[in-house]
Amino acid sequence: MGRAIVFAFLLSLSLMHGCAGGQMPPACAEKSGASLANCVYVNAVLGQNPFFCYSIQDVGMRTTCLKDATDSAMKKRLENLKPSARDAIFMPESEPTQPGNLPAGKPGTGGAASGGTGATAPGGGGSQAEEQSIDQSIYNAAVEANDLQLCLQIATDKTLKSCVSQIARKTKNPELCKTLKDNDLLELCNLYSLGD
Repeated sequence: MGRAIVFAFLLSLSLMHGCAGGQMPPACAEKSGASLANCVYVNAVLGQNPFFCYSIQDVGMRTTCLKDATDSAMKKRLENLKPSARDAIFMPESEPTQPGNLPAGKPGTGGAASGGTGATAPGGGGSQAEEQSIDQSIYNAAVEANDLQLCLQIATDKTLKSCVSQIARKTKNPELCKTLKDNDLLELCNLYSLGD
């Protein structure tokens, strides 16, 4: 009798651990960080398997994943996205930056989306770390102000796509997306502005 109780207790603990820890999609086993969260999200939504979402550590990302993994309309939207757009769904954010704190010279210098080279301002030297820091500052300011046009000043493609998707998700305003001329960005914006 005592062994049966211990066995039942151990069985219940293992079941609880399995449910709380979530299942990891096999395709995501080699990934980490935002790349892992993105992989889990895509697999959960496309497979309509919300249990995958429990392997995402970030509560906000997990909540989004759980909601979208049970939404067949979101599955259809995600299926229609290009793989490159799927890769930009979850991007890490650093500390919020106020719009007035943007580095001087960056806006208007020709980010990748505005047809420029994505280089930093003339005379700036422009290391990769510096460019990422500037892009992150622009990203934070654009998302805070819900300004898609400011997103277009971002030089790195992943950060640009993340900026557009975050603003579209926050505003849920498809009319705002019509200001975008790039078809990939327009498609990405429409996907998230029409989501629940």
